[in-house]
Amino acid sequence: SVSVAPGLAQEILVSKAGYAPRTQSVTVASRAERALSLDLAPVLGEIRVRGEPADAVLFVDGASRGPANQSLSLPAAPHVLEVRKTGLETFKVTVTPQAGQPQIVEYALKTAGEAHVAGIAAQRTTALGQQLVLIKGGRYTLGSPRREPGRRSNETERAIELKRPFYLSRYQVTNKEFREFRAEHLSGIYKDETLDLERQPATRVSWQDAVAFCNWLSDRDKLPPAYERRGDRLELIEPVTTGYRLPTEAEWEFAARNDGKQGTRKYSWGSDLPVPAHSGNWGDVSAIYLTPVTITGYDDGYRVAAPVGSFPANPLGFYDLGGNVFEWMTDQYSIYVVGPDHVSTDPVGPRAGESYVIRGASWLSGKIPDLRLAARDSATNARPDLGFRIARYAE
Repeated sequence: SVSVAPGLAQEILVSKAGYAPRTQSVTVASRAERALSLDLAPVLGEIRVRGEPADAVLFVDGASRGPANQSLSLPAAPHVLEVRKTGLETFKVTVTPQAGQPQIVEYALKTAGEAHVAGIAAQRTTALGQQLVLIKGGRYTLGSPRREPGRRSNETERAIELKRPFYLSRYQVTNKEFREFRAEHLSGIYKDETLDLERQPATRVSWQDAVAFCNWLSDRDKLPPAYERRGDRLELIEPVTTGYRLPTEAEWEFAARNDGKQGTRKYSWGSDLPVPAHSGNWGDVSAIYLTPVTITGYDDGYRVAAPVGSFPANPLGFYDLGGNVFEWMTDQYSIYVVGPDHVSTDPVGPRAGESYVIRGASWLSGKIPDLRLAARDSATNARPDLGFRIARYAE
């Protein structure tokens, strides 16, 4: 009920979200009353809901509307849509339909664990500005089949499951970054060629040097150390913390061989030969005076180590996996003998050993079998063609 001035035309407007407004002009005599009855016409918009699992149930503003995969005609006002299924996390979104403009709502229900992983940041940056990319993990076969040309006996095929999401740095650690930790570091010279430019990878770094850098960087970023001192050596803490560390070889091979389509690559550029132009830094024709074996007809433009990121990234966004310099792994070296049904979950290598795994290839690698991403080797000391990149668990 509204009091108005008598004898004057009044413009009455009635509106509600999702409906077309109505107006009407009325005049009310002195001491009189007028009653109005106005019906508002709904303004409808189409919402199309699509997703998996198909047997989930759709709720609109708390009321069940049946199977989730359907099209709805709803008033053009905000509505809360929920897709529910027992045992899975509920999908919830607020939408406002618009007349004449159909909207598509897509859902994919996840388990509680999957939903938690989906909420982890896709990228992080260290105190030094290094970019780390999230890898959610998965199951794959590490190693190479017996009949693969160039295969070595230490490339036993093993079923691997990476359950803990982890971060891996896009680039190998550079001289500039390593000198933040150890100002006097020199990667040096190799046969009159410098390895000391700021953007070249840090080499002549021992395994102990590399993990000491990781602990120092963890301290700067207020993360727990990944390695602890036992006697005169640093060793991996188990269970493994969320501090910076060297990648495990299972993590490294997963990232290096992943083709982005649930398949694996044989080489860093794909699975076919010959080596494509500008696909990586290896022992090319310009390195003939550095190493006795080079890749026939291939010229990558660098005699020794190239600045990190000089060649195309792999499908997951990582650079120089499988080239430029070999990389230290956190694993101590071993040759594995496993049963056909055995699955290794987040393996970190044996607890003892005389040397550590190195993976990839380098600017001295001139043999095609050495460029395979399944190739593995070991080292005990620093080398001019051996560097590292960093990793850490997301949680």
